[in-house]
Amino acid sequence: MFHEPVNEFLYSAYRINTEFTDQSKKLNFIATGFILEIAPGVAWIITNRHVVDIDYKKTTTKQKDFKLSSFIITGRKEDDTEYSFKLHEDAEFYFHEEYENDVVLIRARVYLVENQIWSCCYCSSEG
Repeated sequence: MFHEPVNEFLYSAYRINTEFTDQSKKLNFIATGFILEIAPGVAWIITNRHVVDIDYKKTTTKQKDFKLSSFIITGRKEDDTEYSFKLHEDAEFYFHEEYENDVVLIRARVYLVENQIWSCCYCSSEG
């Protein structure tokens, strides 16, 4: 018999909203990712490389000038309310050494999106 997983399993995945800009346009995308706390106060975001590298494996050059301008990751608390973090511009991206592997690790230097109050071990209130 099939049963849906409990919410805490579903809530382990986060929604990622990205924005890319070039000289005149903005492109917005939605993706998923996961946060791993590998040590106290040290967290990493794991997602696909194409989420942060819009030109990854493209056969044309029409998006080569677009740069990641916004990365917001949204999760849910136990009470089912949402919270969001904005990736700090100093975040570090680590791509797999084999280009074919569509994965990225992001050192999670983040801060809360405005008007939200929530504390966690890997975020900062600095903007």
